[in-house]
Amino acid sequence: MLQEDYFNTKEFRDTLALYEQARNERRTLFLDASDLTDVAEYYYTKQLRSQAMEALEHALYLYPHATLPLTYKARMVLWEESNVGKALQLLSLCDDKTYPEYHYTEAEIMIADERDDEAQRSLQRYVDCFDDAEHISAVHDVLALLLDYNAYALAERWLNESTTLKDTPEYTELAGACALMQGDYQRARQLLEKAVEHDPFNVVAWQNLSRCCMEENNFPRAVEAANFALAIEADNEEMQYIKACCFFEQQNYRDALPLFQRLSELHPEKLDFNYPIIVCLAKEGRDEEAKDMVKKAMEVTTIESPFAPEFFKMLADLSEETGEMKAAEEIRKLQYKAEAYRASLYGDDEDINSQTT
Repeated sequence: MLQEDYFNTKEFRDTLALYEQARNERRTLFLDASDLTDVAEYYYTKQLRSQAMEALEHALYLYPHATLPLTYKARMVLWEESNVGKALQLLSLCDDKTYPEYHYTEAEIMIADERDDEAQRSLQRYVDCFDDAEHISAVHDVLALLLDYNAYALAERWLNESTTLKDTPEYTELAGACALMQGDYQRARQLLEKAVEHDPFNVVAWQNLSRCCMEENNFPRAVEAANFALAIEADNEEMQYIKACCFFEQQNYRDALPLFQRLSELHPEKLDFNYPIIVCLAKEGRDEEAKDMVKKAMEVTTIESPFAPEFFKMLADLSEETGEMKAAEEIRKLQYKAEAYRASLYGDDEDINSQTT
């Protein structure tokens, strides 16, 4: 069972309720280390980092050398700090090094540290922990990890050497994902189309197919694949973003706008959503809204910001359209400075206006 599926079971919900009640009442709850690690992982997947760490620290207070909370904490260190040394130090505290999670975490650390041979040995030990009935699932875990770290050579090796995975739907899906990560979009699309044909409820395959079609500029099929993924997982923000981008690229600003706006509301800290929203508003003839939004965006925009040239150009254009010529002239200077800054970073061949100062 996938961990995400386990989080929806009555067993986990009861455990979570017990933990949260004890936490609210400020009393110690003696749950198993595995249960507390599940609670921590649940919080972390919900982006509740402080609650996740609190659950892990409670587990380690009760069981200082328990393998499961230590391995999960080591992985968090790796994800958040890229600190291989600290992750290895946590791993060394584990009292039972026979757990599959121990070998998996060790492999992840080795991959992050580009120690492929050692990673391969750890991954093999991980897979060897499972019987034949669970072997395909274990290899699936291995390949998913390798693809997460763009370890294509190791992923291809596992794909080619795994006799139990050959000619299975899992092989098709993972081979498609691997081809996608390597930029072989034609092969990826062919494999992923087969994967979703075999299992129309495979949300990961639909996601990868949508990504692939977007890379090929096949925007209608990318939207269609994203819609299938969203029918299975309605709150999938990446698929909402891909849909928005596809609509934007097709100049379908009316449909792109509400998607970008919703994502911006969910993540107000991500200023990159401002630019497409402003473009959509302007293209839909909502100039005053666009102008107000550009002004707000300018409060946090410097010439070093990724979309600074576009922001400043847009505000200057809007100012000119409303007759604010002096303001437009000052903003245009910022636009030229931002363009010059971008050119200095990326060797942009754009014609930088001679008014740059």
